[in-house]
Order: sequence, then C-alpha cells, then structure tokens
Amino acid sequence: MVAVEHIRVRTARPFTEVVSRIEAETGLFDAAAVQARVLIGNPLTAARMTTRQIGAGLYAPLSLLIYADESGTVLEYDRPSSLFAQFHDAGVDEVARELDEKMAALVAP
Repeated sequence: MVAVEHIRVRTARPFTEVVSRIEAETGLFDAAAVQARVLIGNPLTAARMTTRQIGAGLYAPLSLLIYADESGTVLEYDRPSSLFAQFHDAGVDEVARELDEKMAALVAP
C-alpha cells in the first residue's frame, strides 16, 4: 500500500487574487465562485504515463481544491508522486515528480 500525501497551502492573499493567478496559469476557473475544484492536466503528459500504466488515467487530470476561510485562501491537492507511486513504474514516477514541481509552483504563496 502506498500512502497518498495531501498538500494544503494557506495564503493571506484574497480568494479573488488567488483565483485570478490560477486562471492566468491554467485558463480554467469561474471567477464568481467562493470555492472551486479545478481539474488540471495535459493529455500529452497523461499519455506519457498511461502508455506505461493504463491505470494512471484514474488520477489524470489532477484535482486542485481552492476555497476561502477565515485566515485567507486555501489550496489543497494530493501530491502527484504519492498518487502515482502505486504503479511502481520508473517512467510514471519520473512524470509524477515533474508534476510535483509544476503543482508546487502553481500554488506557491
């Protein structure tokens, strides 16, 4: 069994500012929302994994949850490398580590 690592990033920036930044990076979002689940993915990236392990398609695209609370805005997601580790495939692991970096950069406060 592989443990999935859940990431939570808190920022004091307003929800609308965070949403605007995520929207600029991904082109996805409903700016009127106060909470959102955003699916983020690239078919070419997914294909690099699913050609090796078809089951990896269960976790692509990745989910990002964004919501506002009393302390600011919260962004949550499951670390890609922990999701894809269950396949025990070096090629999938390599892509997953790339996704770790991309997600961390996307949600950086």
